[in-house]
Amino acid sequence: MQARGNPAAAGAAAAVVACGPARAPAQVSVILPVHNAEPWLDECLGSVLQQDFEGRLELSIFNDASKDKSMAVIEKWKEKLEASGILVVVGGHDSPSPRGVGYSKNQAVAQSSGAYLCFLDSDDVMMPQRVRLQHAAAAQHPTSIIGCQVQREPPNSTQRYTRWLNQLEPGQLLTQAFTSHGPTVPMPTWFCSRAWFSHVGPFDEGGRGVPEDLLFFYEHLRKGGGVVRVDRSLLMYRYHPAAATHAVLETTIWTLRVRFLEEQALPRWATFTIWNAGRQGRRLYRSLTAESRRKVVAFCDVDENKIQKGFYCHEESQERPKPRVPVLHFRAARPPFVICVKLVAVPHPRTWRLAGCSPDMAPEVLLSVCQFEPASFTWHHVTKYRLGLQEHTPRGSEVLAAQVGRGVSAGAGEGWVCAGAGISAGALWVVAGELAEGLGALLAYATATWALNRACDPHHSSQQQQLLNPLSKGRDGSCVLRDASRTRFC
Repeated sequence: MQARGNPAAAGAAAAVVACGPARAPAQVSVILPVHNAEPWLDECLGSVLQQDFEGRLELSIFNDASKDKSMAVIEKWKEKLEASGILVVVGGHDSPSPRGVGYSKNQAVAQSSGAYLCFLDSDDVMMPQRVRLQHAAAAQHPTSIIGCQVQREPPNSTQRYTRWLNQLEPGQLLTQAFTSHGPTVPMPTWFCSRAWFSHVGPFDEGGRGVPEDLLFFYEHLRKGGGVVRVDRSLLMYRYHPAAATHAVLETTIWTLRVRFLEEQALPRWATFTIWNAGRQGRRLYRSLTAESRRKVVAFCDVDENKIQKGFYCHEESQERPKPRVPVLHFRAARPPFVICVKLVAVPHPRTWRLAGCSPDMAPEVLLSVCQFEPASFTWHHVTKYRLGLQEHTPRGSEVLAAQVGRGVSAGAGEGWVCAGAGISAGALWVVAGELAEGLGALLAYATATWALNRACDPHHSSQQQQLLNPLSKGRDGSCVLRDASRTRFC
C-alpha cells in the first residue's frame, strides 16, 4: 500500500525506494503527453496526486517540445508526487517542432513500467477514484478498452456529444462505432492492460491532423477487443480551442468511417440499399469504392420529390454511361440497409411530457427488435414490438428495455434509441441486415418527437415553429400532427 496519506510515512517509503537495488515496476502507469500545457498542468498533476488507488502507481510524462513553462510545472510536481510514493518518469525532446500526440503517447508508454496503462490528457482532471475503479474493471476485461463517464468543462460545452458519451448502453459501445463522434469512449478516459495495448499496436505517429485515437480504436475492434465503460463520472474533460482534436478535419474522419464500414460490414452483402436519398446518403454513395457502389441497388426515402425523380445520377463517375441508382419509397425498398441520417436536436422524452403536450395524435411505431452480433457486424431478428408516442415515457422505456433485454437493440431502431436519449450531433449510420417495414414510421416518429418539443416550447416563436416542425397547437393547448410522413433528412 502506498503512503500518500501520511507525509512522514511517504518520505520513508520514498527513501526505501531510493535505497533499494532496483525500482519495482508499477501496477498502473498514467500516460501523460505534454505540449504547451502550462495553463492546465497544476490541476492535472494535482489530480494524479489525489488518486485513492492503493497499488503501485507511476506517472509517465513525455514533453513534446513545449515552448512554455510546462517543464517548470512538471519539475515542481515531480518532487511532491515522488514524496507521496508515486513513481515519476519524465522524458521528452526540445526540437523546434512537436512530433504529435501519437508519438508522445508511444514514447510515454515505452518509458513506463506498469502492467496497466491509464491515459490522461494534460488539460484534463481525474476524479480520485478513477485509477482504482478502472483498474478493477480492466482486471475483469483484459482485452477491452475501459472508459468512463465524463463531465465537460465548461459545463455547457458539447452538451449533445457529452450526453451521447454518458448514456450509451453497453451494447451500443460497439454498435455505434460507425457514428461521426469517433470512439464510443473518448481517448482521455482509456484504460487497458499493457499486454493488450502491445497486441493492438502503437498509435499512429502521423502528427497533427491524424486521428490517432480513432485509428487505434478501429484496430482494437478488428482484433476482437471489447469496450467497457465504468458508469461513474471519473474525468473532467476540458473543451477549448487549442485542443488537438480541432486539428482533425471532418473529411478525414468521414473517410476513415467509410473505409471501416466497407471493411467490416459490406463484404458480407451481395447488395444493399442506402436509406436517405438526400445529401448525406449521396455523399456516402460517392465515398464508396467502385466495387461497393456496384452493390448499391437503390436509395430509399420518404420525400416525394426525391422519389418522383426516380433515380440518382452519379455525375462525377468516369463510367459511361454514368451510373443511375433508383430512388424508391421505403415501402418498396429491400434490406439490408445502410441508414445514413442526421438526427437534429431531438430532446429527451421527458421534455414533451413536462411541456404538457398531448401525444394522442402520434403515430404508432413498429420496431423490429434484433440481436446484434459484434463479431460479424450482423443483426439477427428476434421479435417485433409496437410503440406509440404515448408509451414513450420513462415507463414505456422500461417496458421496451425489459423486452429487448441486455445486449439487444432495436435494429434500425438504433436511430430511435438515439433520438429518445437526446443524441443528435452528426450523421448516424446504422448497419442492419433485417428491418421491419415500420422503419419509415420510426424515422418520422423521431422527427415528430423533435417537432413536438419545438411546437410546445414557449421559447420558440410561431415563425420558428412553422419553419422547423410539422405540428400545430390545438385549441386545448395540445399538439396536433399535421403530416406524420414528413421527415427531416440531411
